[in-house]
Amino acid sequence: MLNAIRHSKITVFVWGFMACYLLNISVDVTSLFADNEKKHIYYNEQESIIELVFEKVLGFEDAIPENNTNDNEKNQTMKKGFATDKFVLPFFEIKTKLIVFNSVQKNLYYSNNLLLKPFLEIHSPPPEV
Repeated sequence: MLNAIRHSKITVFVWGFMACYLLNISVDVTSLFADNEKKHIYYNEQESIIELVFEKVLGFEDAIPENNTNDNEKNQTMKKGFATDKFVLPFFEIKTKLIVFNSVQKNLYYSNNLLLKPFLEIHSPPPEV
């Protein structure tokens, strides 16, 4: 049953359509330049896969009219800063090797401590009996 659903034509069509849609979204990215910067009017940007197929493969020039709207209006994260959550490990003690050099006596003292000894507790419930 699962094999019949997996290889049905409807499933192949739906996933093929989703792949084309995601590929089409990834073509037209927002401009990273300033809004007041002059755009190239005569430069033909390929803004979608459909436009690329019509103009380059099939040979229809200007099949889809150029749309020179500001792309940054849709994506507000480019204009203002945003914060992400961070995962912070618990504090652990760092002890480094201590090297003391006394130039008058020319003695070298070396102390070996444990390095980077983390203390990570696992809080888990007790096992059920």
